[in-house]
Amino acid sequence: MMNNAKYWRIYYKIQGMLSEEFGYAYHGKGHIGGVREQSSLPEELNIEAQKIATYIMNTHPKEAQEVKLNWSIVNTDSEAYNTYVNELSDDLRKFIDKYVDAKNYYLIMNLSEEEIYGGFATNMSGEIKGVFSLVNGLGKEIIKSAMEMATLDKHPNIHSLKLSCIGEYLKDLYQEFGFKVVARMNWDEDQNIEDWNYNKFGRPDIYYMKKEI
Repeated sequence: MMNNAKYWRIYYKIQGMLSEEFGYAYHGKGHIGGVREQSSLPEELNIEAQKIATYIMNTHPKEAQEVKLNWSIVNTDSEAYNTYVNELSDDLRKFIDKYVDAKNYYLIMNLSEEEIYGGFATNMSGEIKGVFSLVNGLGKEIIKSAMEMATLDKHPNIHSLKLSCIGEYLKDLYQEFGFKVVARMNWDEDQNIEDWNYNKFGRPDIYYMKKEI
């Protein structure tokens, strides 16, 4: 059951409710960079979320049955890409550059339903930028798609993929995909990011990462 993406979507929704109720914040609730398989919630709350998710799956099997998403990777332009980035909450948008400058922009979407699930951008240098998900539980699949397209889009003489990310959670997430930290930059104490939620996110380090391919 725990391999069922629907289960995880229920579980993370419950996690979010618990975190808000008890006043805990955890790095954007998984909308950027994928499914949260860990959180900063106390373990006893994670256990409660698992119990509730399991109960819902067992008592409502038809309603909770996983629906296979029929998605496509669609090449788009910066304007369309940023339109959907702007659908993220104010807090989450801060984890993406205000303006993502890239060679290629992509949206993950269901063409028949015209539904957007997320997106990313790539450069010929092998750089992945602005990965985002609008659907809980799909972030890791979007990262996989971003890696695939970045590999195809890179210049033939480039033999690695690169990215940068903010905070420990995203750093740990990308390490799951084989990226390694090549540089770390401390938060610039003299530069305040407009509307950054310091109470929720603090001043995390910025990581520059690389994966040989």
